[in-house]
Amino acid sequence: MGCYDTVLIKCPHCERTNEKQTKSGPCSLEVIGLGSADPAMISGLTEDEKGRIFCDYCTNAFRIRMVVRPQYEVEKASWPS
Repeated sequence: MGCYDTVLIKCPHCERTNEKQTKSGPCSLEVIGLGSADPAMISGLTEDEKGRIFCDYCTNAFRIRMVVRPQYEVEKASWPS
């Protein structure tokens, strides 16, 4: 029996929360929401060669697409004398 992590994913079809196990990532037996999951964890969630995941409740297929948003930092600026 190996270690894994569980990622909570809401099905876009029936909106029920699925608990999907992944052996990609830290494998520290954590239960974590999709928004907080490490990208390595997500890569281990696909269930077929087309990259789909199947809902445990309604059995419809869906995919996870990573959206990268820019991050901004505000820093102090020194003014010339």
